[in-house]
Amino acid sequence: MKKVLPVSYCVITADVNKSREISDRQELQERLLDCLRQANREFAESLAVNFAVTLGDEWQGLLRGVTKSYSIASYFQEMLHPIAISVGIGVGEISTGLAVRSTEMDGEAFHRSREALTFCKQHNRELYFVTERPGGDALLNTTLHLLQVLKDSWTQRQYQKIMLYKRFRKEKLVAEELGISQADVNKTLSSANGRVYLESQEQICEFFAQGMEILS
Repeated sequence: MKKVLPVSYCVITADVNKSREISDRQELQERLLDCLRQANREFAESLAVNFAVTLGDEWQGLLRGVTKSYSIASYFQEMLHPIAISVGIGVGEISTGLAVRSTEMDGEAFHRSREALTFCKQHNRELYFVTERPGGDALLNTTLHLLQVLKDSWTQRQYQKIMLYKRFRKEKLVAEELGISQADVNKTLSSANGRVYLESQEQICEFFAQGMEILS
């Protein structure tokens, strides 16, 4: 019989890095709000409280569990690219009842999410988890850091090709979209380790989907 694990809430708090250096603040705000609207629709079944701007260029939402947390964080990063963001994810109990906005709530999950976001800001990390299991956190966060280092080595053109491959899953379709040869797409996927990156993302999502025994 499969072990029944306790259900914990998951708080995602994210912020735009160096937002004051972005010249068109109105465009940034509109793009962010549109991203949140789409995320709230896309991940509605996983959300206990919708994502909303909390302060300045920071936003937050509450998930019923941690299963979709990595998928949502990746969604934000890819939707807002090339704008750099930091995402802190905290898992744990909440000490208040559910409210319309996450800013009206409190609890362990919120404190851990804030701790994770602070760590990102202080250590140049784009994504960090703080859960109930420090050992599991160390393994997960090390893996995420390695993926960040790999992605940071890409050019913008490489990023574009790899993200299109993530969407289409066929080199031919990426080539047609960009008006380049399929060989060019294949070369980028190989030289930039794009397939390794995407396969690693899939494995992390599968890890969460299977119950996260290490984290729970």
